[in-house]
Amino acid sequence: MGKLFKSKTGQEGKGITMTDEWVLVVILSFVIPITAMIFAVFVTGFQIKSNTYMADVEDTIIQTRFFNNPDCFAYQDPDTGRVYPGIIDIRKFNQAIMDSCYSVPKNYLSGYFRLELKDIDRNQEYTPVESANFGENYIRQGSEKEPFLVLIKDGDTLQSGIIYVQSSNK
Repeated sequence: MGKLFKSKTGQEGKGITMTDEWVLVVILSFVIPITAMIFAVFVTGFQIKSNTYMADVEDTIIQTRFFNNPDCFAYQDPDTGRVYPGIIDIRKFNQAIMDSCYSVPKNYLSGYFRLELKDIDRNQEYTPVESANFGENYIRQGSEKEPFLVLIKDGDTLQSGIIYVQSSNK
């Protein structure tokens, strides 16, 4: 084989031969695509995990709306206007408030919720409330319910309660 490049020193046998270059090209033609495929698989896996986290964050934000917003179920003192997060006003815990607090179209495929409230002290369960799209997507949901400890304001009394939230990602 002839020499492609001559040696800078001018000595015989110090240049890159044609066979040396083709070996390098063949090796790199396999290594570069394999490295690119491994990188693509890694990035795709990371994107899938990050999208799952974002859906959980969205559900958490909506759940805090249910417990902390006076337009939803949180108790608001009529004299001072102060909102008490984590205290459920039992007079507000009904389907009409749920519909006004969290309104979504029936065909909306994510963000569906069902809330079940139980008074621990009295061992009493209240009628569950659910988002408008909950029944439409019930088959797609898991069976796990996330529990939250709350207080229930019933007139002048406070009772210990637990609220179970079933959402689109549970």
